[in-house]
Amino acid sequence: MEGLCEYVLFPKFNAGLRESLTARLSHHLPAGYSVAADSQEADLHARVSVRQTPRRTVVVLTLVDKRDGRLLWSDEFTGDTDMDDYVPLQRSLAERMAAGLTGALENKRS
Repeated sequence: MEGLCEYVLFPKFNAGLRESLTARLSHHLPAGYSVAADSQEADLHARVSVRQTPRRTVVVLTLVDKRDGRLLWSDEFTGDTDMDDYVPLQRSLAERMAAGLTGALENKRS
């Protein structure tokens, strides 16, 4: 999982979001797919870009084929920023991102 844009209000927001996304993906990927511990070993790369204001958080998740750099899928996920507790937002975004990405991988096989 690569982090691109780091325009966030909370210094650890992106790292926590990527960890939550990885945790969800590792249990829900379609057969034949797995999460690589080393990005050099992966054929597909997920890139995460986060932009955050005190009111909104916007995350773009992009799936790229490492072999030719071709964009396979991308989607935008948004939520209201909670300045007091951002963990529920990380969890919610990660769940939606994982569902979107696993759906894209299932469609890629079709």
